[in-house]
Amino acid sequence: MPTKILLLLFFFLCGKPIFAQKSIQNDVVITFSNRELEEMYQKCMQIRPDSVHRLHIDFMRNHNIIQNLATIVDFCEKFKEKCLQNNNKALFRRILITEKIEKLKSNKNTSPQAEKQLNELCNDFLDEKDPSAALECLLELGLFHNHIKNDLQAIKVLFFAEKFAEKYNLLQDISLQGVLYRIGYILWDFDLPNLSTKYLQKTLKTTHTRYKDSIIILNAIGINYQKINELDNSLEYFEEATRLTKIRKDTIFRAVIAGNMAVTLHKQGNQDKAYEYAQQDKNISIMLNSWKNAIGALHSLIRIEIKRNNFAHAKILLDSLDNVLTKIAIKTDDKQFISQKRQKEAAFLYYDAIKDYKNAFFTHKEFLTYDSLAKEFANKNKISELQLGAEVRLYEQEMNEKEQEKQIRNILFAFIIIVLIILMFIVLSYFYKKNIKIQQEKKNIESKKKEVENLNAKQAQEIAVLKQELFSQLAHIKQSNTNFQAIISPKKDEKEKLDIAENIDIIAFDIEMANINENTNENTNENTNIKEEDLKALRDFNLTRKDQWKVFKVSFLKIYPDFETKITNQIGEVSESELRLMMLHKLGLNTKEIAQMLLISLDGVKKGKYRLYKKIGISSGEELNNFL
Repeated sequence: MPTKILLLLFFFLCGKPIFAQKSIQNDVVITFSNRELEEMYQKCMQIRPDSVHRLHIDFMRNHNIIQNLATIVDFCEKFKEKCLQNNNKALFRRILITEKIEKLKSNKNTSPQAEKQLNELCNDFLDEKDPSAALECLLELGLFHNHIKNDLQAIKVLFFAEKFAEKYNLLQDISLQGVLYRIGYILWDFDLPNLSTKYLQKTLKTTHTRYKDSIIILNAIGINYQKINELDNSLEYFEEATRLTKIRKDTIFRAVIAGNMAVTLHKQGNQDKAYEYAQQDKNISIMLNSWKNAIGALHSLIRIEIKRNNFAHAKILLDSLDNVLTKIAIKTDDKQFISQKRQKEAAFLYYDAIKDYKNAFFTHKEFLTYDSLAKEFANKNKISELQLGAEVRLYEQEMNEKEQEKQIRNILFAFIIIVLIILMFIVLSYFYKKNIKIQQEKKNIESKKKEVENLNAKQAQEIAVLKQELFSQLAHIKQSNTNFQAIISPKKDEKEKLDIAENIDIIAFDIEMANINENTNENTNENTNIKEEDLKALRDFNLTRKDQWKVFKVSFLKIYPDFETKITNQIGEVSESELRLMMLHKLGLNTKEIAQMLLISLDGVKKGKYRLYKKIGISSGEELNNFL
């Protein structure tokens, strides 16, 4: 421990933190470095995706993190980050399975919770077109049920996984090997040796079986043949398993297989050979403190020695068996009854062989008690082949119904999506066409607006020219009107002439500055139908003559045909002077201009307007503009 502290202190002082993760469990420092994680990721990149989970488990076992959930989650998170950085979805799916399974085991979830979560993960992988990852989910779900001793549900899931692998042509997938292997072993626990052998042999035929798995499978097949008394086949598989244990130098499995071979040879009647293997099993088991194996070996040796009539040695072995049972009771607190059953059976056989019937009676009675308890314990996990077939078919039917429901949901979902797309297309088409129509209408309105503006500008120019000609005529009339000059006195004559000339200059200047535009906007819409001949009539008009007033009125009403009618409809009958005043105002003339046109004073125009305001019910020239 001081050495570790010194090393850690050295690395800290050197400023080179090499550990990516550290946690303590059972006084064991759990570590893995970023470099090791990178190396593991590169290995995963080089192998088939279906082998990745096995590599993850090996990595976690080698780094003592398989039982530490916090470190497992940290490892999975870092591995997922690498997968995302490299956009490696296949590896990302595999690490998700590892993380999910370890969390389920650690949180001790119930079967329905685990089944729901793993089924959802399986369906997600199927949606991502990765049936291999989905098959691994099914395998892990079966293993989870097996882990929590729910073997019947486990076998149903695994049978379904086998059919799933066939459906998606995953016959070379490593997960299928795991499925077949676990089916064979659960059937072995169910005491269905024929079915178990079938699946274990199928497992051996796969190309992914490792040495350790092969040894376990060969041993299990040997036991199955032993159960159905096909002893030659049993020995054949035990011998192959022994050969592999020698290659792998696996002492523990070598002892187990030796003990099983001893039982088969004993059944065959080859007691000497059986003794040799049973003795080998006993010696290795005691050396490795594997006391349960040692009990089995001693039980076999006692039976063999009784068969060979070596009663003295059988008694020695029986005493050894009692001592081993004491060790198990003290060290392991064993709650199963097989060991006790074996010890009582061996004692009964010994006492019966030496004709000590009193002890034989008591030991046989005890044997029956433990045998009953052992059978009760064992029968909890036994199932008939008929029941198993019914359970499996029912489960497959449920799974098929769920698959059909999923397909129907997918079809309905696809149909709804198609309908929504069609509706969306129709709506977008409608709005697109409507938008085009609106844009076209806007263009037409803009075009018409420009035409109206151009026409209004032309008409405004025509009106300006008309006004200029009218004012010119007015100036000419004032200069030549002898009646007007006769009325004024000689002194006033010169002044009035100056006023007239000044007014004429002002009028001409106003026209040139286009002041007439102040009321052009009100006249815009009504001017659209003005004819050239109407404008000509206004140009030739002399306002001082009454006959020409009639001509002016007719010409004006041609330009604004509803003018007088609308006025009378609004305010009743109007006089000629009022109508003339409104017509001149409509043409855009101001007070001074109207006075010059009518040859009256400014006050006269103002009074006329005032009376007109009162009649209409207004109070300003702006309101008169709006009214007209």
